[in-house]
Amino acid sequence: MSEVMKINSPRFGEIKCPKDKIIYFVIPILGFPNSKRYIILEHDKECDFKWLLSIDEPEIAFVIIDPTLLFSDYPLVVFEKYSNLFSELEIKDINDLSIINIVTIPPDPTQATVNLLAPIVVNSKTFKAKQVILEGSDLPIKYPLFSQDENKKQR
Repeated sequence: MSEVMKINSPRFGEIKCPKDKIIYFVIPILGFPNSKRYIILEHDKECDFKWLLSIDEPEIAFVIIDPTLLFSDYPLVVFEKYSNLFSELEIKDINDLSIINIVTIPPDPTQATVNLLAPIVVNSKTFKAKQVILEGSDLPIKYPLFSQDENKKQR
């Protein structure tokens, strides 16, 4: 059984996290130089969104999503351009790799966007991670999660 760490988060209260499930960023997420250790929290079992909570700065939490829910071939873009990540994150098998993307939710949630240009690549065995900027890609930083037609239907 893994050793447990307690985290006190202003947003989520006290959280108990197995130490062997901590995600360690080899280079911090852009704009957050003091946060290298994170955990993933489920928002709700029925929800596609999760939280990426900083252990080093528990007031920092990102909404994240699995990009394959939006585009089944999205991982191929990352693999083709950044195969050097395999050695950097100690990925020995492609099945050990997972990708998450940060979601921005403004006051009007129907305007939520996902950053497809800078995915977070995680080794699901070692929990080493790195945010990658897909240079030369035409993928957007603010891809709308909901089409305007869906928004009209919801109103």
